[in-house]
Formats: sequence, C-alpha cells, structure tokens
Amino acid sequence: MRPFAWLLIVAGVLIIIAGPIYSSVDPRARDRRWFRRAVESGDRERVDRMLVEDVRAAWVVVNPWPIVMAGASVTAFGIVLLARRRPDSSRL
Repeated sequence: MRPFAWLLIVAGVLIIIAGPIYSSVDPRARDRRWFRRAVESGDRERVDRMLVEDVRAAWVVVNPWPIVMAGASVTAFGIVLLARRRPDSSRL
C-alpha cells in the first residue's frame, strides 16, 4: 500500500506542474483553429475584432485551476494513505 501511496503523491505533483503548462500551450492551438474557422467562414467582422481588439471566444481560454486542484486531491489522497496506521498484528 505504501508504494501506491507514494505513486499517488508523485502523480499528483506532476499533475499540479502540468496544469499551468497545458493551459498556456493548448489555447494557442485552439486560437489558431478559431482564427482559421473565422477566416474560412468569411466573417470579416469577427476576424477584424480578433486582430484589432484581441477578442477571443470563451472556449479558447483554458483555466489551469481545475487541473491543479485535481493534482492536489490526488496528492492529498496519497498522503492520507501514508498517514493511515497499520493494524496491530499482535491484536489479530
């Protein structure tokens, strides 16, 4: 059980680190897709707003906090497993 708990702790920390990285990289790809769709649709007003006013669709923005909270939860569960006392073998 202890190796599993340590695995959870390490995985949680890696998820916490990956959250902000993912949220900074993925919107660029989403932004390119959104721009390409706007250009292909011929909606000149939407393309102008994107270029001049720096307006983005809501689905382009990725919030890192849900990913960070998921990593913190996995880490916390691993810590709880490590802190749990083992049953006394003499009492069994």
